[in-house]
Amino acid sequence: MNRLFPAADEIRQHYGIWPEDGSPRSLEEAQAKLLERVLEDFPPAPARVLIAGVPLGSTVTAIARRGYAAVALPPSEGPVGDTRREKMEIGADIRDADFMADDALKEGSFDAVLFLETEGRFGSLDRRIARARRFLKENGSLIIAGETTYHRRYAKEMNVQTPADITVILSENGFYIARKENITKSVKKTPDHVIRMILEINGTAKSKETGREGESGDVSGLDHWEKKKQGFANKKLEYEIVAAKKSGFFLRAYAPNDEGEILELFKHCFYTERSIDHWNWKYKENPYGSYKIALAVDETGTIAAHYAGYPVPFYFAEVTASPSEDLLACQNGDTMTRQKFRNVGLGRTSLLARTFAYFIAKFAEDPLDFYYGFNTDKIKILGKRYLGYNYIDPVLYRKKDLEAGPVRKPGVWRKILGGYSLEEVREVNAEWDDFFHRVGPSYGLLVRRDSRYLRWRYLECPDDIHDIFAVRKNKRLVGWSVFSRKEKNLIWGDALFDKDFLDSADFLLYDVVKLAYPGTESIEAWFPPHPEWWDRWLDRSGFSRLPEPRGLTPCAQQNVYNDRKGSSVVEREKDRFYYTMGDSDLF
Repeated sequence: MNRLFPAADEIRQHYGIWPEDGSPRSLEEAQAKLLERVLEDFPPAPARVLIAGVPLGSTVTAIARRGYAAVALPPSEGPVGDTRREKMEIGADIRDADFMADDALKEGSFDAVLFLETEGRFGSLDRRIARARRFLKENGSLIIAGETTYHRRYAKEMNVQTPADITVILSENGFYIARKENITKSVKKTPDHVIRMILEINGTAKSKETGREGESGDVSGLDHWEKKKQGFANKKLEYEIVAAKKSGFFLRAYAPNDEGEILELFKHCFYTERSIDHWNWKYKENPYGSYKIALAVDETGTIAAHYAGYPVPFYFAEVTASPSEDLLACQNGDTMTRQKFRNVGLGRTSLLARTFAYFIAKFAEDPLDFYYGFNTDKIKILGKRYLGYNYIDPVLYRKKDLEAGPVRKPGVWRKILGGYSLEEVREVNAEWDDFFHRVGPSYGLLVRRDSRYLRWRYLECPDDIHDIFAVRKNKRLVGWSVFSRKEKNLIWGDALFDKDFLDSADFLLYDVVKLAYPGTESIEAWFPPHPEWWDRWLDRSGFSRLPEPRGLTPCAQQNVYNDRKGSSVVEREKDRFYYTMGDSDLF
């Protein structure tokens, strides 16, 4: 037999794990170490396991020798040859069957299925995982080990999947990820060793005969491994092991007409009605992106869990290169699980955590830089441990009791000479964009409160609970605020002022309370302790600092699938994050 072919098959079959201290280890020893790591996610022997798409070689033999009832289906284009008898003698069942064929194997007959570096060997990953589910017993394991990349263009070039794609495909085919590990640092030396072995086997010259491999006629695989080596050097290629479990729940994105059942679930979970108009405004008509909704459904199609968000633009002068460039964040919206499914899974494997993981992966191609919201103490535990949320200081709740201290009355002559005037706002235009560009940098990191955002967020909100007031100095816009009345309490939901004309806030607040909302007994608001000049004004105006009644805390999570420079800005600049109640869905 030509020595070239079995040697090439043997060294192509998988990577190896190498010592971090650089101590010597043969390729075979390194491959054995990787297999040991992969087997950590196998059920105990003598479980029945299926190794799909692996070239014949040491892998199948090693698994069978560990006491597993191993069945192997090599790639359809790979010859079984004489090695089949060798594997059968030690208990491995090597078959000529096609993994993708309808009659290949009996359904529900395996405890585990292994895809070990099967990229490009047979079928799409979506079809392979769907097939694997059919062959697995209930709660069976699917282990995927191989190359991946966080760069989508590079994924197409190298014929590998992105981590986001793997998560989406697993979730949509009825699996949840039980464990995932990136071992790139441990395996990235493999191409050097493989290239060296290829050259030793075939001589220093490349063999460019047309052969079985069919990749540019490179029978030895030298070019293939040189590309891998370059991929690791450029930090584009990575290696991950994903262990997933067969589940009775499937994840999917919103589909037309889901809103009826979603609204029913909202009422079931929160004991209150949400109008279809509100739902459409928030999730369908958002100008920054629509239908960012992930659903977990059971095998009957009933919605079991729901995670949704809506994109909003963030501005931070030190990250955004121009006034027109933003960081696009996703505000966490409605998160809910139907009561009878709340005991499914635990922590990271709970239905809600699975739905969130799917949500991030499903919308990974969108240019979302980070996710943020405001969590109660109960959700904080789940968010921090299992959803990857990072928390900053709790919401600073501000309150002014007007019976104890009325709103400060500006002097009449000061108002007249200052040229201040107040108006209720029905429409916003380019003037409001100019105002934001002028004052936004003095606030730090904040939602871009320009005309587009204000129009959607407040003026077009169907709840009809927001009133916008603007204050002008000699007809020039110098500040604005948004209010909502709740019985005799005034909710100050949003505000932006020019710090050079901060006395305009005195005029606005006094006129709003006396003229627009007579009989108000208290004013409530959320304002963080920055920017410092605004914090001083609030203190001087008699707003107390109190714990938020619901124990809310701002949280944020970087989009792990987005490598843009600004994706972790909210973590680095948490002391400059300006927020109001309007930045939540509670106002």
